[in-house]
Amino acid sequence: METPEELRRALDGNRDRPYGLPRTTLAETIAEAAQRFEDPRLSTEALLELTTAYAYGGEHRKAPVAFARLLELLDSAPGALEEEHVLATLWRFKWVVNSLIEVPEVPLATIERLIDRMGERYRAAGQGRQPVAAMRHHLAAHTGSGLQDAFELWITRPRERLSDCSACETRRLAQHHLEAGDDELALAVWEPVLTGDPDCSEEPQTSAAHALLPLLRQGRSDEARSHHLTSYRALRESPAALEEIGLHLEFCALSRNESRGLEILAGSRPLFAATGAPLSRLGFLTGAEVLLRRLVALGHGGLAVPGPVGTDWTAAELLAHAAAEAERLAAAFDARNGTGRVGDRRRARLAREPIVDAPVPLGLRPGLPLPPAPAAPPAQPQGDPGDPGDPGDPEDPADLAALVTRARHLTDQGHPESLAAWDRVAARVGHHAAPGGEDAARGQGGSAAEAEAPDDRLCAELALHRAQRRLRAGDQDAVPADLAEAAERYAAAGLPGRSRAVRAWALSLAEDPAGIEAALAELEALRAADAADGADPGPGSDAARDRLALLNSRALLGLKAVAGSLPEPTAKARERFLGAKEELLAEATRLAVPHQAAAAHRYAADLASLEGRPEDALAELRAWHDGLEAAGRPWHTPLAQFLLARLLRDLDRREEATELLHKALAGAARYGDPDFPAAPAHALLGALCADSGDVGGAVRYLSGAADRFEQQGERNSAADVRHQLAVALARHGRHPEAVAVLESALGGDAGELDERLAAQLRLTLARNLTEAGEHRPAAEEFLALAETVATWEEQEAHLHTMVACEAATALLRAGSGDAAEAAFTRARELHRSAPHVGALLGAAREFADRAAGEEALGYLAIADELLPAMPPERLWYETGVNRRLRAWVLLGTGRAEEALAAAESAVAAFAEGGAAGETGRAEAGRVAALIEADHLDRPQDALHRLADTTARCRAAGERQAVEVLERLSARIAARAEG
Repeated sequence: METPEELRRALDGNRDRPYGLPRTTLAETIAEAAQRFEDPRLSTEALLELTTAYAYGGEHRKAPVAFARLLELLDSAPGALEEEHVLATLWRFKWVVNSLIEVPEVPLATIERLIDRMGERYRAAGQGRQPVAAMRHHLAAHTGSGLQDAFELWITRPRERLSDCSACETRRLAQHHLEAGDDELALAVWEPVLTGDPDCSEEPQTSAAHALLPLLRQGRSDEARSHHLTSYRALRESPAALEEIGLHLEFCALSRNESRGLEILAGSRPLFAATGAPLSRLGFLTGAEVLLRRLVALGHGGLAVPGPVGTDWTAAELLAHAAAEAERLAAAFDARNGTGRVGDRRRARLAREPIVDAPVPLGLRPGLPLPPAPAAPPAQPQGDPGDPGDPGDPEDPADLAALVTRARHLTDQGHPESLAAWDRVAARVGHHAAPGGEDAARGQGGSAAEAEAPDDRLCAELALHRAQRRLRAGDQDAVPADLAEAAERYAAAGLPGRSRAVRAWALSLAEDPAGIEAALAELEALRAADAADGADPGPGSDAARDRLALLNSRALLGLKAVAGSLPEPTAKARERFLGAKEELLAEATRLAVPHQAAAAHRYAADLASLEGRPEDALAELRAWHDGLEAAGRPWHTPLAQFLLARLLRDLDRREEATELLHKALAGAARYGDPDFPAAPAHALLGALCADSGDVGGAVRYLSGAADRFEQQGERNSAADVRHQLAVALARHGRHPEAVAVLESALGGDAGELDERLAAQLRLTLARNLTEAGEHRPAAEEFLALAETVATWEEQEAHLHTMVACEAATALLRAGSGDAAEAAFTRARELHRSAPHVGALLGAAREFADRAAGEEALGYLAIADELLPAMPPERLWYETGVNRRLRAWVLLGTGRAEEALAAAESAVAAFAEGGAAGETGRAEAGRVAALIEADHLDRPQDALHRLADTTARCRAAGERQAVEVLERLSARIAARAEG
């Protein structure tokens, strides 16, 4: 930087850097170098940039010195500076007052003198007093002294030229009401900022961080979740956002999202050492303290947690460290201020308990995992109050006979609690119940001598229980041996019917066609043996249940045989299944075992679904559901309700599906059925909520589904559900939230995801970044995705073209013109061998829209060349869009007559679309009228055109178009008359 020109270039370049140490360091270098040239304007601009870097880089200790140099320049060379330099310097008074408040070593009198000096300077410059009153209120809000008077002095004055922006002043006002304990009023004041799009670099993300707990306290958890996702994402890279990061940590603790809090803490480790803004650091440390106290209270004091870099920390150790630092800072501020306000605020935050009873669903992947905390032994279940035959758990847990009696009763009822009941029996019996014999018993803390030897029947039951547990754990290999042991033990116990039932169940596990046929043949042998036993079983007897188990397995295997032969099942296989199903239904009805009759309807429903007969499937599912209720087995109805809901959604009967799913989830929660598909049920209900526009419900249930899939180790399913959530959010314009969800879904072990699912997530992320206005990150995602899809099969090469087009557009929007042009050229090359007409057409239009003159017309020529390749049903629309854009481009070059002709040809193109083209036709007509009125001085022609277009839109029911056209007509008519 040897010349003023080089210095100015460096200054301009530094303004484009993100705030932080590199920008601040270069700003300091530029400010020092500027002094060599004795150019007051250059030095002033350098110091203005330096004070900006200090303010937004969290370096409040350094700001006063740079500001003093600014004032010296203002006084020494007033005539050499422009008004904008003077106003920018006066504006920074507010920043420096804030900086002095941030540092406890600065005496209160010094801050008050600076505010007085600010008032004098503003008065001398002809500026109003409201900004000065705002600073006095800011100081009073910090110390607590004279707060009400300062508030009234500020709030009663009108805004001035040098007042803070409306969004920042709204934040101060809302915080005042918040400190007074009025959450409702504070949120009402905040509403325009939180729901709008303020023109402020600090908003709405700063206000959103402060509004998190009030929203939770008011029961508005969906809004709190939304603001947490978007605010934290906007603030996480800001070096000046220590206090707000602390608020997000506090939110995680009090919304019971401690794992998410640890994730944020891991990304905030450098903030522990940030000393340039002590008051903000106190806010961060206090938020961290709230989170750490919560972890310790949950029993995680020994958990390794992220803290200051260079040291390993447990939660308890980091809590002690943060508390000591925060206490020291709070005491220093209170000593400086002569009040206890800062310490009182901190203590009030630390006293808060979780606001909600269950974690607020965030839609994100779990953060850093928390191990299970030490817990009290679970209460023993006492049976279902709706089952009068349930003996309940024995008073003495060591009473084996009573434990077995209860387990058998629950098994007879098909109750989900039977699994846990048999677990307790197995634990009581010892090594005889566990694979591995004596060694297993000793591993459980007992000895073979101490274990109670079960009889053959109990051994059979425990072997059967082991098989069930293995199946649920996905351990298929040992199941046949367990079932074989169970069958042998039942036979040895003199229960041949039960032995045959177990063998039938083992046979029903066959999956491949040959195995299914072999199993069906063996089943016939079992049925023959059953028939040879003699007497017909009585209704409702154990023998009846055993016989029906054979028929159930036969029907299930028959269904598998039909399913395996699809899409063209043999008539023999289908008739065999139908015969088996009908026999099961008839025998179950005759023998008074209604749950087996219900099972026959379930199998019939499955066949109807496989064959594409949804109405028949629906009827059979309802019969299954009703049969379960009639059988007195309400714990099985949630699964039936889930399957009914899934089919009803496919039939577009969404309200019925939603109602059934709510019942299913409530029933599953009541009975704790381990076989209930909780994750898919939550996913389906979340999708239904999204379909109906209930975004809050979609977030709750899709988040719940994703979390459950994660717990089951189904990473791809969890990511797919989070993608559904992001799409639902994007559909309602909530793109920053969608980005947060997608970034989370792609985080961590994203390499384990299915490649195409990961690509879909990345594509949706890039598009949502684009919609959120984050064009450079969007371009990076598109470019990374392009590298991935470039390796895919030839039949998918068009996807590479599509992504390349979107990457080019994102680069263009990010201001990277040369890179964008190169990417567009590459996209055109890809299109020649792997066409994607829609993507390239959209990119060509985007480039034309952002170019001018002949360059823009060149891109439009490319767009026109693509039209013949469009599907005929879309040709009219795409042609109309091209011509309408051509009208604007020609108008920009001063060729108004040609522009009018292009607009009229666009009208003609949209007219070919009939009713579907009415909106586009109206817009093209509006463009033509604007050209006639504003550029060709033909207002009457424009008014005639608008009258015709308005009448047509009114007839078509296009109310919004009518309003736009009428406003334009009124403007043109008023100008023509004037």
